[in-house]
Amino acid sequence: MISHENIVNMAKDCNIKDEEWIVNILNKITDISQQNRFSHQPFRIKKIAIKKFAIPEYGGVSCIPSEKNCLIWGSHRSGKSTTYDALLYGLLGKRAVLRPSIGKVDVSITLSNGSMDMKITRKYKKSILVEIGNEPYEGVEATSILQEYTGIDPDDYRTFRGITLPQRSETDSILQLTNAKELTPIIERFGSDKKFSQTKDFVLTSLDEIETVVKQLEVQDSDMAHEETDVKQRISSTKYQINQLKDYIKNYESGKLKKLVQTLEKNPEIKNQLQKLEHEFQQLQREDLRLRRLVGTATHKYVDKTPEEVVENVLLKVVCPVCENVIDAERIQNRINNKYRCPLCNEQYSWDILDKAELKVEESKKVEEWSERIKEINQRKTKIDDEKKKINFEYSHETTRRVIKEQISEKDYTGVKEKLERANELLKDDEERLKKLDLARRQNKEELNELKNKKDFIKYLINNLDDTKSLEKAEDEFENTINTIFRRITNSGTIIDYENGEIHLVEQYGSRERKRRARDKYDISVGEKRALDISIVLSLFSMNQESRYYNIDFIILDDVTEGILDDVWKNNLIEIIDEIGINTQLVCTSYDKQIKQLNFSCEEKLQVQTRLDENW
Repeated sequence: MISHENIVNMAKDCNIKDEEWIVNILNKITDISQQNRFSHQPFRIKKIAIKKFAIPEYGGVSCIPSEKNCLIWGSHRSGKSTTYDALLYGLLGKRAVLRPSIGKVDVSITLSNGSMDMKITRKYKKSILVEIGNEPYEGVEATSILQEYTGIDPDDYRTFRGITLPQRSETDSILQLTNAKELTPIIERFGSDKKFSQTKDFVLTSLDEIETVVKQLEVQDSDMAHEETDVKQRISSTKYQINQLKDYIKNYESGKLKKLVQTLEKNPEIKNQLQKLEHEFQQLQREDLRLRRLVGTATHKYVDKTPEEVVENVLLKVVCPVCENVIDAERIQNRINNKYRCPLCNEQYSWDILDKAELKVEESKKVEEWSERIKEINQRKTKIDDEKKKINFEYSHETTRRVIKEQISEKDYTGVKEKLERANELLKDDEERLKKLDLARRQNKEELNELKNKKDFIKYLINNLDDTKSLEKAEDEFENTINTIFRRITNSGTIIDYENGEIHLVEQYGSRERKRRARDKYDISVGEKRALDISIVLSLFSMNQESRYYNIDFIILDDVTEGILDDVWKNNLIEIIDEIGINTQLVCTSYDKQIKQLNFSCEEKLQVQTRLDENW
């Protein structure tokens, strides 16, 4: 886990000003580090009732360990391994059992954690039944309840088998049942710190939340930028209009307008020339405004976008009026290709929205062409002004237009004054709006910068919660633990080398090294093979006790000393298991008298059954 000191230092390095946010992050990580994956205490086995399983000759088991160590005692062919399979079947179902047939089964296992009992029942041709108190759960619901309380998942049976020891090591051990690629994730699961995973999930969720807000702010800034452009254009247009109107009023009040009308009446050629110039100017002015509006609506820059991206871009501007969140991009994306339906509301739509998006793309491609045309218009408008000067007519276009039309009455004058008053009010409103937009954009930019700093900080956390580091940590823990256990059993200097799912036994003879592959059964002895299988299981179980991948506090060992022929090795093994049994419930099957050195509170004896059960 990342230390609080590192988190605080990184937050400072990222220039994050929101101290409350940092405190919340720290508090959440602290809460996660202090909580358990499961809300209940780990479970032990309270009662076992196996009436039928696999073969008619099997006599079954009925015992009440009451959450304490339990020994199921039986001679050769009495059903010890059948009992082991029945226990796996009861907990995990048929897929966990490596038998061609399991017959007419009747198995129930009661788990308890001291405060609650959970009875698991599996019967022939019936769904799993889980009973908690007086509440029964069947089928999928029962499986879900079992997983919720214990973490046991029938679909993940290989992982659970990794913390149980089969007697049939040649075929049923985890090393024989998994290849290198399958063993690696099993080790990672047991070694993975669930608090680590929860912290990573929290950090990733925080990143998603930040990116959602960033996207909202970017959309808002884009909208404000477009509005700012519109307001600036309107201010420019309004100022131009005000100057034009003021020119008219000034010339009206000075009495020049009447003289101008009289002059034009005497010079019809000049009047005609002015009319042509003014008519052209007004056309250019209208075209200029139209093109500027088109350029304004096309400023999303769709030139390099697909129609699908255009639709997503446009719809992401839609904000829910209830929760104020931008509509989910993934949902839009999933709906875009559904023709004739709106990707926003999914209702029937008369025209393929992608066709409209295609038009947007085409419009965007014309922005450059329109901008070039606007330049040409402005150049021509300048020339028109120059031509007016040549005929000694340096009045505004508003004045020129009204003089040509002889709009110089008192009524016209009053109308222009009212128009000027409205234009000044509009200019005042727009200038105030522009100030607010400028302030809002600056605040938006500051917030975006803060969020981007938070993103950098979150990415730092993610880098420190890298899955590869989690796997490396799990593999190191596994290798250290298996070496400790194997060396204690064998009293040897053999090194267990684990890498990428492969296990090797390594011995040093001076400068010479001997390396044997554990999966090669002809390269290691029977005793070494069994000692290694036991070491793997006990290592994984030890890791589970730390990580609580499974919320259990019992281990099932089938004929644990079988294959350990060396008395010293066997005594060492029993000593290790005895230590485990202090804080963990042992459920063992055996016919080895030495195993009775362990403290078993419950002992059940299996009988070799030679008579077929008539009720089978």
